[in-house]
Amino acid sequence: MLAATQSALDWVSAVSSAVTAVGVVGGLVLLRPQLRELRSQAIERDRSVAVRVTAWAERRDDQGRMIVAHNASDQPVRDVRLWLLRGLVPEQESKPPWDRHLTARRTVLAPHDELRHHIPVAAMLGTAPRERPPVEIVFRDESGRWWWRDGMGRLVRLNREHMRGQDQPPTPGSVDGQLA
Repeated sequence: MLAATQSALDWVSAVSSAVTAVGVVGGLVLLRPQLRELRSQAIERDRSVAVRVTAWAERRDDQGRMIVAHNASDQPVRDVRLWLLRGLVPEQESKPPWDRHLTARRTVLAPHDELRHHIPVAAMLGTAPRERPPVEIVFRDESGRWWWRDGMGRLVRLNREHMRGQDQPPTPGSVDGQLA
């Protein structure tokens, strides 16, 4: 009798475990769309500041060229780095231009503020290109996430691989003949 009772308890335990497993899997399947939506909302929340940070080059004149970074968000961004690119087709670039000298930098760019950096004509080589050259920007949001807006305007959240060797920001300087 004791063996039959033990066998019944084992059977009930096994059925209970199976029902629990089916319930957990079923619950996860049912929650999958909600989890996907929560993940999507978290990504958009992470991007909400970064999408409002832009950079561009103004037209070159006889005084030089102005490059501008604009923070249209309600939060400051930090470690702002700008590169004026010339001679590169932006779509060829798949990573931030760490190996090039910075054109401009600011530690903090306040909400609704601009970084305006003048490049004097004496620092430029050759004639003005037909089109304004692209400007790339890298910055860090208030949560410490690094972002890169490439020369085509695409916004990319940088991961550890992108940031490898970038613990110390490079110092601004000439771009070795790359200013336009």
